[in-house]
Amino acid sequence: MLVAPPLLVGFFRLADSVAEGGRPGVGDAFSAFRRVSLALWVVAFICADLVGSISVSVRATLGNFVLSLLWGVLLTSVIVGSVVLLPLLLVSLPVLAYASYALYRNIFPAPPTQGGGG
Repeated sequence: MLVAPPLLVGFFRLADSVAEGGRPGVGDAFSAFRRVSLALWVVAFICADLVGSISVSVRATLGNFVLSLLWGVLLTSVIVGSVVLLPLLLVSLPVLAYASYALYRNIFPAPPTQGGGG
């Protein structure tokens, strides 16, 4: 669905050709695809990657729903407490940032690297 806008350009060209009274061919559609700006293709593929990332994140959250809920409550409580007691923010933000990163790495481990140089 997110890659559809650049692909629709070819079909729009076919529709324009029919509206002008012509007989469109496959070549008309492919020539329209070639004229699509690179920026539109880049946006489409970035959005497609974004959807994949969001779906993985949602699966991880729903797979660990209770822990995710508790983590959210803990984060909220510490941030609200830190805003009330402002000096505590200097300690709580780095600790929460590290804890969030460690949790992220636990849920989404880095892929193993191949061949170590030598």
